[in-house]
Amino acid sequence: MSVRTGIGDPATSTTETTDPEAPNVVKPPRRFGRGIPQLCHRLAEARSFQLTSTGVIVFNAVLIGVETYSSIVAKIGPLLHFLDELCLTFFIVELVIRLTAHGRTPWRFFRSGWNCFDFLVVAAGLLPGLRENVTLLRLIRLARIVRLIRVFPSLRILLTAVGRSLPGALGLFVVGVVVLYLYGVLGWILFGKAQPEEFGTIGSAVLTLFFLLTMDSVGLTVREGVEITALALPYYISFILFGAFVLINLLIGVVITSMEEARQIEGDANAAKAPKVEDPPPDTREILAKIAELQAMVERMSPPTDRASSGDSGASKNQV
Repeated sequence: MSVRTGIGDPATSTTETTDPEAPNVVKPPRRFGRGIPQLCHRLAEARSFQLTSTGVIVFNAVLIGVETYSSIVAKIGPLLHFLDELCLTFFIVELVIRLTAHGRTPWRFFRSGWNCFDFLVVAAGLLPGLRENVTLLRLIRLARIVRLIRVFPSLRILLTAVGRSLPGALGLFVVGVVVLYLYGVLGWILFGKAQPEEFGTIGSAVLTLFFLLTMDSVGLTVREGVEITALALPYYISFILFGAFVLINLLIGVVITSMEEARQIEGDANAAKAPKVEDPPPDTREILAKIAELQAMVERMSPPTDRASSGDSGASKNQV
């Protein structure tokens, strides 16, 4: 059905076709902002854009290291400041692109913890109160390096594993504190008078035992203890076996288990992001069905032909 619109001269009137089956359907004009989110999404997901972002983060980290040399800052200090402002400008543009990629639902950007971290790091560098504080500004610039974790999946897996291992590690930490306290009190009883610097108080005793967990000067400490009392040997052996081997190995086991869980989570997230295979349209399904019917007909026709050819070959052999 056609609807004529326009007022005045019929030559200036326009005709819109509202029939959905008509070959020439006049579509409504496309809005300007409709394609911008798709463009920003393609740009944010582009490999080249991600590599550029990674390069800027690494370059910003190098700038922080260069600024630790006072001689270099005295020579090219303004240039370093300009390059740092240039990096901040790129981070702002990157953040705007990633926010715009969500279109009319920008709040979805903040559903990811990494996106919230990026937003806070970039926005903190723009606050007037923080920009005048040199120490806080350097800490904010240093926090930008942590954004590399978002780029590399292996680093994300490692950080996720550390986070998931905290509950189990907290239990081991409590056990370790109890063991250190008990052995610290026992060490104060055994060596408090003979070794006041190492075991004179409970604090110094716990600190000495903590160093023993790292295997720092174990041989020297054990030999000095044996000269004081014969109970030093079983004291140190039991502490090292339980503290340095059992507790640390249990902690390693908790971290390894969390690493496997983190890999599973990362794999599930990647599978969810993978494009889903859509069903073919009705026309394609009909064509595929006809191809399957033709293939079945060919398969039904092939066995009699093979038998006939085998029979003819057998008859020719008998005649010979």
